[in-house]
Amino acid sequence: MTSELMSINDLPEEILLKIYSYIRLEDLCLIIPKVCEKWKRLAEDVILWKKLSYICYCPYDIGRIAQVRCTTLLGFRTN
Repeated sequence: MTSELMSINDLPEEILLKIYSYIRLEDLCLIIPKVCEKWKRLAEDVILWKKLSYICYCPYDIGRIAQVRCTTLLGFRTN
């Protein structure tokens, strides 16, 4: 019986997006996209960010998401 080595990139994108939903916002914006093009595309996924906004537990979380997105994607700070 031979076993092939698998990589995290062999996981379905839906699973990777679920994993990304547990990553700190700053890491999701600043580190994950630098790994490879696939990870960059997934880190910018609209559905992922909608899910992140819905799981916020307080207004600070929503503001933090907006601040991180504006800073990293648009290049400016919100305050």
